[in-house]
Amino acid sequence: MKFITDKKTLNEDLLKRIMRDIFTGISYLHEIGIVHRDIKLDNIMMNIPTADTSIEYALPKLIDFGLATVLMPRETRTEGFGTIAYCSPEIILRKPYSYSTDIWSIGVVFYVLLSGFFPFMAYEKKHVVKNILHAKLTLNSPSIFLSVSNEPKDLLLKMLLRDQTKRISA
Repeated sequence: MKFITDKKTLNEDLLKRIMRDIFTGISYLHEIGIVHRDIKLDNIMMNIPTADTSIEYALPKLIDFGLATVLMPRETRTEGFGTIAYCSPEIILRKPYSYSTDIWSIGVVFYVLLSGFFPFMAYEKKHVVKNILHAKLTLNSPSIFLSVSNEPKDLLLKMLLRDQTKRISA
């Protein structure tokens, strides 16, 4: 993960391309009825064609479909799955969810790639859960967001909407 937070290596344009590639992959999965349910940094690998190739040519690859499920049109699930720091509010509350839960998780990944920090992190799991459900998401802290343009910040806020019906789709 070190290269991810190294601003010399991962500039905003490269991050934009990587996120677009991730969205393209998720969009395809959602089109064929698959919800991943465990999107996290550990499950996104960077395929770099050769050892001497620059990271600019890396392709993100989504892995670990162990928690993935197929959804029929308008079908939802209520089981709780995933890594807590990436879980959407609907997963935590065991409310019916669909594809938008993956968008929340990608939003957490995006936040970490932009800032180097988790958006709702706390020392105890119960506090992480409380933060996901109730903490106001601001893009003023960490201060790294001061150097991020408005377009990625706007996208990030649309991905991390607690109301899954208003969350952006892939």
